[in-house]
Amino acid sequence: MSGWKRYLLVFVLSCLGSFFLMAQECCQLFDTDCDGMLNFRDQCPNDPDNDIDGDGICGDEDACPEIHDDFDGDGVSCPDDNCPADFNPDQADGDGDAVGDACDNCPNDPNGPNEDCDGDPATPDEQCDDGDNDGFGDVCDPCPDDPDNACQEEGRVLINEIMYDPSAVSDSVGEWIELVNLGPGVVDIVGWTILDASNAFAIIGEGESSVQLLPGQFYLLGKSDQPSINGGVPNVRTIFSFGLSNASDEVILQDANGLDVDRVLYNEGGGWPACSGASLARIDTDPTDADGDGIPDSSNDPTNWACATATYGAGDKGTPGTEN
Repeated sequence: MSGWKRYLLVFVLSCLGSFFLMAQECCQLFDTDCDGMLNFRDQCPNDPDNDIDGDGICGDEDACPEIHDDFDGDGVSCPDDNCPADFNPDQADGDGDAVGDACDNCPNDPNGPNEDCDGDPATPDEQCDDGDNDGFGDVCDPCPDDPDNACQEEGRVLINEIMYDPSAVSDSVGEWIELVNLGPGVVDIVGWTILDASNAFAIIGEGESSVQLLPGQFYLLGKSDQPSINGGVPNVRTIFSFGLSNASDEVILQDANGLDVDRVLYNEGGGWPACSGASLARIDTDPTDADGDGIPDSSNDPTNWACATATYGAGDKGTPGTEN
């Protein structure tokens, strides 16, 4: 055994023999962060968690050791990102409290982190009355009259147009569905699902980290994303393989948690318009939900739907990607 190996062995045995007295000295010499990995093999000798966020920067040097440098992919690195875990490239901060609107529980009130608007939800005051007693003052409550805050998603993204029976091309390539964001803010619909009556489905943005739908923006799903094949439908973002019935079917939109956001049950024999070669287009986008089932009343009112009249692409009628 060479001299240095003998020295190392003697030292290690000595450390083990007086573990409780000398453990710290052993760590400091051979394993500085005491993570069980010797310094010469440890890429982060001063970081016992060894770069827990996997961004290539050791925790002792990383400004955000538990979050990847740009975890949310919004182009703003963690130290400067006012919502490091939420996509907000504009870094909007309406109340100036250094917490971005995208992750601020009270975006209109400069409250402290994770506090109610005035820090005292039990005491009503002019600044932050809490009408529904859910712990969020009215000034920062997204749903001041709903303790379950269900109104945040209700009617925000709706099914706006359905092409179930194209004439210019075959149904197998020409069917499409259009969504619209009616809410005041950006909605990330990645992982949301579109289904038909048989529960066949397609996942929106599968493989993508984020699908941001801006206020008033449309989103198209179709049987084909090639305008030269699908009859001239541009910007199809998600492909679905199930077929839509030309007589009666249901189109269901669910969020990433599997909760229904909108559903449209059309039936040409039940008072709905018969749209051959034209899309079924929503007339009124009113998100009112009088019966409280989570689905806007206008979605299943046949008088609120009509066959499109504007021509697109190869000759079918509809307004894919634009207002009805």
